[in-house]
Amino acid sequence: MAGSRRILTAELLSIGTELTVGETRDTNAGELARSLTDVGVEVGRIQAVPDDLGVVTAGIDRRGDRRATDDRPGPRGLAAGPLVAPANAIP
Repeated sequence: MAGSRRILTAELLSIGTELTVGETRDTNAGELARSLTDVGVEVGRIQAVPDDLGVVTAGIDRRGDRRATDDRPGPRGLAAGPLVAPANAIP
């Protein structure tokens, strides 16, 4: 695809209070990280947050702190069109 750029790094944010209180084990994040690593994507962080908009927003905003040191050319952040897919969407 012309003009497309390969995704080199990823951060996974799993959302669900059931994950943060231990009711459910987050196996999806591990499987997704393995699949991404297998195709050459470096996973820099996996985090689970509860169903709370403020906490979810803070989890996304923390990415901006790390992105600020990224000196590669091109767009960054949510406006750059992040890869968002359910964990079971990657074989």
